[in-house]
Amino acid sequence: MKRLIKTSILIVVAVVAVGSVAYYAKTRLDPPVDLPMGSQFVPAVEREIDMISTSSNEITLNRQFFKVHHFICFLADNQRVSPEEADALKEKLAKKYVPGFVHNCLLTFRHTTWSASDMKAIQNRVAMMKKVVKSDGSRVVARGSSINSQLDSVFNVTQRYEEAKQLAYNPRFVNLDNARKKISRANSYRHHDYLKYNISLCDSLMRLPAKLENAHYDRLKARVDLLQYYRSRSEEEYDSLYIQVFGDIQLYADSASFVYGTSRSVSDLKSDARDYAVKAKAYYKVSDWLSF
Repeated sequence: MKRLIKTSILIVVAVVAVGSVAYYAKTRLDPPVDLPMGSQFVPAVEREIDMISTSSNEITLNRQFFKVHHFICFLADNQRVSPEEADALKEKLAKKYVPGFVHNCLLTFRHTTWSASDMKAIQNRVAMMKKVVKSDGSRVVARGSSINSQLDSVFNVTQRYEEAKQLAYNPRFVNLDNARKKISRANSYRHHDYLKYNISLCDSLMRLPAKLENAHYDRLKARVDLLQYYRSRSEEEYDSLYIQVFGDIQLYADSASFVYGTSRSVSDLKSDARDYAVKAKAYYKVSDWLSF
């Protein structure tokens, strides 16, 4: 009887012991299966984002951005964070990066010498930021958002720079009205909030009126030279051309000083035009006499 009681006690103890071990293994040693998928990594990424300094120089700031962005993409691709968590992290990264990027751009715009490569790099970076997308394909830098406006603001400066440079270094004369508009635009670019710091560009813009005046005068000389080719025109065609050319010369004389701030004498142009006209009249008179 005593043996039976001892055996029963041993069996109960053994069952309790095995159950205790099983419970410990289940609750203490097994991984926490109910832990949210990204909870281990989201705080770590957020700390990396918080460490980004908006006052960092361009190279450091870009390196930090690409490092964190690559890490987020790696976690998302390997399902270490959910799509929603990855989207939120990308948004937080963009909001931290863009102000620093814009700050560095504005420092570049305050330089007295600009390079085309720097402006192109800014444009490429803006385009790159606008191509970063969420899991649903929408832009991280949403249209209408504050950071989108900041990116647009620096991109617009680079566009104004390209327009101003094209205007300053290609002073082609079309007509007086076109010249007035070009000079007005040049003055606007010279007083732009950031273009005004670019010394060489502003100097070229300041010289634009004189360049246009020179191009205008050269155009008149070329027009006058056309009057020497009377043999290839009828008398009626020649008379029409002469009236046009003389009118162009007089328009320059009346308007150049007001439009360009300077002008030249047109006496030589008028004298040459009259000399060609006299020769043309003599030629047409002889031609008419020979035709009888």
